[in-house]
This record gives sequence, structure tokens and C-alpha cells, in this order.
Amino acid sequence: MRALVTGVAGFVGSTLARRLLADGHDVVGVDALTDYYDPRLKRDNLRDIDHPRLRVVEADLNAVDLAALLADVEVVFHQASLGTVGLSTLQSRAFAGQLGDTFVFCLPGSTGACRDA
Repeated sequence: MRALVTGVAGFVGSTLARRLLADGHDVVGVDALTDYYDPRLKRDNLRDIDHPRLRVVEADLNAVDLAALLADVEVVFHQASLGTVGLSTLQSRAFAGQLGDTFVFCLPGSTGACRDA
């Protein structure tokens, strides 16, 4: 199985990637390595899981080519997030986009705001 793990450099994402690799799976990991907490810790997490079946993409999910990132991926573990709810509300923005036949519209900071339109 090939899995995509977003937020792969964080504590949860790196732990999950390590387990998937130990279980024999291929992992594509994506992380923007933002400075919400020390990026050196995130790089240490990535160094600890260095593996031939791990491909790390340093990118912001808002800017990455999702189709290319998802090529041959069978499952997505979406662990990417901002450090705090308050920070994510202040720094997020409305998003509208299309992925395949699905149009997605999200408003920051509101419950249940992301939905297929």
C-alpha cells in the first residue's frame, strides 16, 4: 500500500509514517516545515524516519500539485495542522477549489464550514 501522510514532520505524522514503514508500506509525506514550533524538531523527526520507502515533499498543501502528490496513493492520513486553533483561525483564509469532479469550499474558523458544494 502507498500512503500519503500530511504533516509528516510533526509528532503524530512522523510516528504514523514510522509505523506504516515498519509494516512494509510505502509513504509519501508532505510538510511545509512551518515555524509554529521549532523547525529543527521537525527536521529531527524526519531524520529519525529516514527510509528508502519514504518520499518527503516539503510543500504547503495550499500550493502543491495535489494530483501529482496523490498519484498511486491508496490512502491519505491528513495530519497537517497549524499549532493552535486560535492561530489557525487568524491565519487561515477562505478556500475554493476543484479536485476532480468535486468542488470544495471552506470558510476559516467556522464549524462544519468545509463541504462539497
